[in-house]
Amino acid sequence: MKKGKKTEATNTNIAAVNRKNPETIVSEKALEKQHKADKETVRKGISSFVATGTALARIRDTRSFVTEGYDNFESFCEIEFDFTPQYGNRLIVASTEFKKLPEKTQEHITTETQMKALAKAPEEKREEIISKVASEGAVTEKAITKKIKEKKEKAAPAEFDEVILDALDFEVPKPIVSEWKRAKALAKHLRKLASEIHVALKQDDPILAEVKALHEDAKALHHSIEDIDPYVRCPKCEGKGCAVCSKRGWISKTLYKMSGNA
Repeated sequence: MKKGKKTEATNTNIAAVNRKNPETIVSEKALEKQHKADKETVRKGISSFVATGTALARIRDTRSFVTEGYDNFESFCEIEFDFTPQYGNRLIVASTEFKKLPEKTQEHITTETQMKALAKAPEEKREEIISKVASEGAVTEKAITKKIKEKKEKAAPAEFDEVILDALDFEVPKPIVSEWKRAKALAKHLRKLASEIHVALKQDDPILAEVKALHEDAKALHHSIEDIDPYVRCPKCEGKGCAVCSKRGWISKTLYKMSGNA
């Protein structure tokens, strides 16, 4: 929805926000005031990714963008700041994970990319990793990634659990990692198969002479692969499993967009 003057739809959206969060009912004036302050924080740039991520999280979670007539977080990010909601969510995740770090460790993390690299290490190992990197030189994204790799290669599997991030940089919960990886592997296999079928059909491979129906089947297969491929942990249950994600804990990119979370 394009930016425009406040309408009845905007007021309806505000009412919907209050119904969804009755414990934090806000007036239109209060919501607009906080929204303007959060927007200004984001506009100041990414120099302070923690403040930016915090402001974006508040905008997203309170849906304060409705005060300007936006229907969703995606439209708000793209029109107001010219970046994707995925990038906005990455800043949110980075700021959230940063706040969990000890104060001494925080002193070395100044960018979202550093935090993104560090987030791939188990939470209990992050302080140790940054301390080691800092003792050896500059704390860069590349240095952090290298140190994590070294630690993982030397450690026993139980001491350094693999951290898998979804498309928005949220950590995939440990209980669903196995199924997440299995679904990813299946999607990759099917993409390769679909590609081979597509090439064969395009080249009029005589082997497929009597199965022209594969043309339509190949199209259907393409859409099915997208539905199989995990995109993000389920925003509704955060990976625990619910009706929205069919109890898998994750949803596809297609369902993510359809659910209005983008």
